[in-house]
Amino acid sequence: MSGQDNYGAHKAVSLYFNKISEVAKKDPRVKNLKEYETIMKEIEHFMCKRLYAKIFPDTETKRDTGLWKACKAQEWATYDHLEIPSRNRSEEMWEYAAEVLNSIDNKITPFEKLECIVECNNIIKQVCTMSSNKDEGPGAGEILPILIYIILKAQPRKLHSNITFIQILRDFAFKKHSNEEYCLT
Repeated sequence: MSGQDNYGAHKAVSLYFNKISEVAKKDPRVKNLKEYETIMKEIEHFMCKRLYAKIFPDTETKRDTGLWKACKAQEWATYDHLEIPSRNRSEEMWEYAAEVLNSIDNKITPFEKLECIVECNNIIKQVCTMSSNKDEGPGAGEILPILIYIILKAQPRKLHSNITFIQILRDFAFKKHSNEEYCLT
């Protein structure tokens, strides 16, 4: 996988998953939405576990290496360079967010990988909300510099491959939430 769906996995898996979804929705043994979502999540995990070794690269791709080198070259960047306000300079929390982001390489399904990105974003939002004196939560203008800071500090080795994997296989996921979509953009 070089950043594209070279194997046609997205189309094939989507067709298969949609058919399974139709059957599960009609099955009288599936009593409610929560049960349906649990079944679909288990099917997603089963399918992705088998596909993972076939479509996820064993080693870093050129784009992964390029992104990692770019992060490495910019590791000198500070809060001041990214214009992160002093109230949002929580090094311990940003180190934790970097660990969460780096755990993406240990996940197999697009859902699990996306959860790492969402959790990293949630950490940022929570810290910014707690340190803010506003009633509303932080906006993208406040979150983005911190996310860049975290990525520069985390220096993930296969970030591009992970995001591509999520994009190729996520459309058939049982349920999408706006927060997950926001984090992936």
